[in-house]
Amino acid sequence: MGLDISVIKPCPPEQADENSYDDTGKCHSSNPKLLRSFPQFVQEIPEEVFDYGALGHPEYEDDSFWTDPENPRGFVEIEDTLYLNVTSLSDEQDHGESIYGTWSSEESFCSFSGLTIEELKAHTETVIKLSDIPVKTVKTKTVFYKEVGYQRKGANTKFYEDGKWEDPEKICVVTQEELESDWWNYFSRRSPESGGDGFGSAVEYDLTDQEMSERFKENIMRVFKEGETAVMYW
Repeated sequence: MGLDISVIKPCPPEQADENSYDDTGKCHSSNPKLLRSFPQFVQEIPEEVFDYGALGHPEYEDDSFWTDPENPRGFVEIEDTLYLNVTSLSDEQDHGESIYGTWSSEESFCSFSGLTIEELKAHTETVIKLSDIPVKTVKTKTVFYKEVGYQRKGANTKFYEDGKWEDPEKICVVTQEELESDWWNYFSRRSPESGGDGFGSAVEYDLTDQEMSERFKENIMRVFKEGETAVMYW
């Protein structure tokens, strides 16, 4: 796991890169900033989503429940089980205010959080098996794209401290001014604010500040064209 940086070019669906993660078979994103910036490429596609309302939990249909790190009532997904309304975990582990996210196994969760599954259950109000949640089809707005530039990792610690990887508005860059600001603050140097050991930045350990800076310029800034492309931090 770690930061991926892509320069993407919105395009008609038939020109988009292929993928294997949904029924469209094409790469696309529903990032709200991307949708606003490229309205001419916005498409509507059918998407199957969990129908939490059918289980009596309509609040889980609000995207902020799953994406807002400040939400005090978080979730943990492990294999085929959802632990919902997880509270008061922050005092027992060192990974931020709440343990949001998905783990492939109980072992990976326990290793990351330092908690046992029994401790997790003790802080959980609702436990739901994914197989018990009905699905429904909704219309989703999205933008299809092809990737024209790429870099794996490379940010300093300040990138993560500033929440660049958490905010849907910050993970999408559409102007030259914003990209240059990100380069200077997060990709041009380890900087006094960063010890160089931020999550996702390990690839930079053996690079000088100049090498780190030039790498981002070559892979990302050189390819970006305002009005035609966007930079995404995945």
